[in-house]
Amino acid sequence: MGRRRKRKITPVRAKKGIPKVFRCPKCDSESLVATLTSTNENGDKEYTLKCGVCGFTQKVVVNKNQQAVDAYNKLVDIIAGLT
Repeated sequence: MGRRRKRKITPVRAKKGIPKVFRCPKCDSESLVATLTSTNENGDKEYTLKCGVCGFTQKVVVNKNQQAVDAYNKLVDIIAGLT
């Protein structure tokens, strides 16, 4: 007689998603939050990026297909002087 087979337990992996909190380019703390302020008539979105530590605030306009991550990347480009 054989034994009953044990069930194989597979580890559950966490899904990676789009981040909600970003690193502030001014004070380098991870406390920058992007909030959707308004949407224009042509569909462009205006995000307000605000740091909770140093109080840095900037408004950024992105396309209708882009999200908060793209607004953060645009902010980093503006501060670096690339655009």
